[in-house]
Amino acid sequence: MNTALIRQSFHIEKILRNEPLHCEVLLKCEKGSGLATVYRLPGDTLVAFFDFSAQAYLIGASRREQVLEINYCTDGRSEHVLSDGSVQFIGPGDCSVTLESQHTGRAAFPQGRYRGVGIVIDLVKQEARKQESYGVALGGDLDLIVEKCRRFGSDIAVPLPASIAGFTPPEEGFSEELMVSYLQLHLNELLLYLQTYPMEKLKESAPKTHSRREAEAIKAVRRQMAEDLSKRPSLRELARAHYMSETKLKRLFKEVYGKPPGRYMADLRMDRAKALLDETELPVSEIAGMLGFSGSGNFSVAFKAAHGMSPREYRNRDRR
Repeated sequence: MNTALIRQSFHIEKILRNEPLHCEVLLKCEKGSGLATVYRLPGDTLVAFFDFSAQAYLIGASRREQVLEINYCTDGRSEHVLSDGSVQFIGPGDCSVTLESQHTGRAAFPQGRYRGVGIVIDLVKQEARKQESYGVALGGDLDLIVEKCRRFGSDIAVPLPASIAGFTPPEEGFSEELMVSYLQLHLNELLLYLQTYPMEKLKESAPKTHSRREAEAIKAVRRQMAEDLSKRPSLRELARAHYMSETKLKRLFKEVYGKPPGRYMADLRMDRAKALLDETELPVSEIAGMLGFSGSGNFSVAFKAAHGMSPREYRNRDRR
């Protein structure tokens, strides 16, 4: 596969495998790693399956006006700073549709992970294919989709129904040629859906972007919550400390991190509990106090509800 074509769209650290119609690459990330399996469709359209466990992905500085970029999230969350200075967040089931030039060259992952599908369509090459005798490479009206991007901006994310969202690769043993045909058919479905989707209503009802100031404020809330897990600041205390209403804090926090503040903190405590049980010999009662529980009994109840076993059972699961 032509790796120069891949490097135009993805910031590659290392090529792990290269086949005629697809390749597997390690992507350039901050504090973690990112893998992508990239398929090349006719007209040099690229479909990439992403798997990030990282703080951020350094996409690169080249942002082209003639390239349509579609990102569909299946797990985790992603954050893009847009060219107008606003910040877009998408989570599972969201599909963002933008021109490449509308995104800056960095994507962050608030939950430290992200999985999804990325599609890169060169509009100039697709237009050239229209003039060829063998017809249009992709279904849907690309001109209409691009016009929607320009009219409604890049601050919306279209929710995809399950019938359209199933980009999951088939089972092992599917040949490269069959995989490319499968992806081509599925991409045509997606483009036809985007062509007819009423994006103007979505923009009014469920925008997916916030100002840089709002995004940074919510990150500061998260840092305050996570810096000392033995403390349990109330929603009112957090809202006052960061100069916003409780309602707004809850709404923005869920947009950025995918969960309400209370649920996020409960999950963060349980993740930290697992790490302490795995990595230390601290008594369960001491771990309970470090995580803000009034006693080991309350901690054990919460841990079992989250993980299906008591803290002592979890710690001894391998030692037995």
